[in-house]
Amino acid sequence: MKISEKKRASIKALEKLLTNLNDASEPNNKEDISLLLELLSSQRKLATYENKEFGIISSSLNTLKSHADIFLPDGYHGLNLLRITALNKQQQLKIKPAENNKTTKKGIILKLRESESDVEKLRQQNMQLVLVLQDLKRMSINYASKASLETLNLCKKEIKIINSKLFFINANE
Repeated sequence: MKISEKKRASIKALEKLLTNLNDASEPNNKEDISLLLELLSSQRKLATYENKEFGIISSSLNTLKSHADIFLPDGYHGLNLLRITALNKQQQLKIKPAENNKTTKKGIILKLRESESDVEKLRQQNMQLVLVLQDLKRMSINYASKASLETLNLCKKEIKIINSKLFFINANE
């Protein structure tokens, strides 16, 4: 097997592992959950993860990012979203249903952790949307600059309106 085929197989296997973790309805055992939480806690730890049984080879974070962008349809961005979703799912599976009584101190703390997880997920999505908007603004100005001066001025005016709306949204956070 060529090196590029091994890299492609490793990236696909890692994506499949994260997808399976997201689809899991219950944990295998407690040791697996703590190991998975440690693995999913950072991008770097996920990149250095190796599992010969699944065909996943260890790499640096930059290598994982570049290969995921090449071999996966959603690129590294999609893989990282799978990691974050799997992390949240595994954290939820770690919680025992009997302890999730909302009237006890433990239940309230668990509810708070779930809410913090939801807020973090929304914050990540917000940041990703802002990045997409910035890319779209940049591309709009680039395309408008290749057209007439009138089109460029109109584009700049629309970008100012978008920026003011973004500023208003971010000021309320």
